[in-house]
Amino acid sequence: KTLKVGPLKALAFGNGKLFGLIGGKVCEIDPESGVKTPISTPSAAQITDIAVDKAGNVLVADMGPDKQVKAFDKNGKMVYTCGKKGGRPIRGKFDEQGMLKVSSVDVDQNGDVWVVESWQNPRRVSVWSPKNGELVKDYVGNTAYGGTGVYLDENPDNAYVGSVKMTLDRKNDTYKVDEILCVAEPDKNEGFPLWVHAHWFSNPNFVWSDASGKRKKYLYNNGMYAAWHGIFMRRNGCWQPVAVLTSVKELRKQVPKLKLDGRDAKQGVFWNDLNKNAAVERQELSFVEESMPLRCFWGSKPGSDLSVFCKGGKERIRYKPIRFTDDGAPVY
Repeated sequence: KTLKVGPLKALAFGNGKLFGLIGGKVCEIDPESGVKTPISTPSAAQITDIAVDKAGNVLVADMGPDKQVKAFDKNGKMVYTCGKKGGRPIRGKFDEQGMLKVSSVDVDQNGDVWVVESWQNPRRVSVWSPKNGELVKDYVGNTAYGGTGVYLDENPDNAYVGSVKMTLDRKNDTYKVDEILCVAEPDKNEGFPLWVHAHWFSNPNFVWSDASGKRKKYLYNNGMYAAWHGIFMRRNGCWQPVAVLTSVKELRKQVPKLKLDGRDAKQGVFWNDLNKNAAVERQELSFVEESMPLRCFWGSKPGSDLSVFCKGGKERIRYKPIRFTDDGAPVY
């Protein structure tokens, strides 16, 4: 049987009833006639999925400002929530009690709420108690194809995948997500994130250098198929790109809102984040009137002076910093 109900995004079954997320609103759907009866879900600003628990409450994944799973009874009263109100920051110290980017929600036979966060920072399935709204357990992973994007630092209890830092608890034989290093927010003109791609096997890596005059820890990454090369540092409490070598074509892809009128896509460009706000700004760009060789090998690393090495035909190209900022960021 086919029912015409409108732009349907999600379905949920429970207690013999059928519910749908139609045009951003939750409705009960008569399975015989297709008649829709709206269900009140006050305070739910942006619903991404729905479910039904044993008591017949409708659960919504609200990815509006609250970033919680909310359960409503048949009268529209909110009977419980799961997750910290406001969710967690997009980067920085990881708060396991917060949600972000929730795509799916469901309820198991014990009444616990299962939540899927559908992105890489981290890939996460979490289980929540409806009694207190707190985390019961979470499952982090899986990796991208072939386990790409994995790297280490000087601490053997740390491991990294893309932007996700995990720490080992050797005493209890467990691990947990500790920090999200660098996630770009395109609406703020940010780009060049630490992310994992299925078919580009070049991993980020940490580099220690005293080229600035002081010994500092940096992070180097090159984008998919070496479309860009970036040096990252800790600034403003988290890791962020401080210098990038790329092309106009890739820059347009990374920062769509940036005005680059009249620039040929093949032109090379240096971006140096001189005002330290992680946003790519027009006055921070230096253009090359021709293409810049950016090809490299999967295991490429910068030199001890933070020179970036690329391949141009049969030649090896070296991009060397011309100076360093007061906090040690290289300027190319």
